[in-house]
Amino acid sequence: MAILLALVGDWVMGTMSINVLDVRARLASARHCAPNRGVAAVFILEGVVNRLAELADGAVLAIPMSQGLNQALGQAVMARH
Repeated sequence: MAILLALVGDWVMGTMSINVLDVRARLASARHCAPNRGVAAVFILEGVVNRLAELADGAVLAIPMSQGLNQALGQAVMARH
């Protein structure tokens, strides 16, 4: 179950990271007049928020998938005995 959760979360993280990097690269150039610490804080905060949202999405998707897999595997094992 943990592997399934990690795979789903990693897929979502990859997709979101590409989008965030693209948008943030353009916005960072527009914010060149802001102090470096302010820009860094925005990037870090958004990264943390995005990662937490991705973990929640991964858990929401992984729980029903793992339950279905567990049930199918349990039935397959019990059918042999």
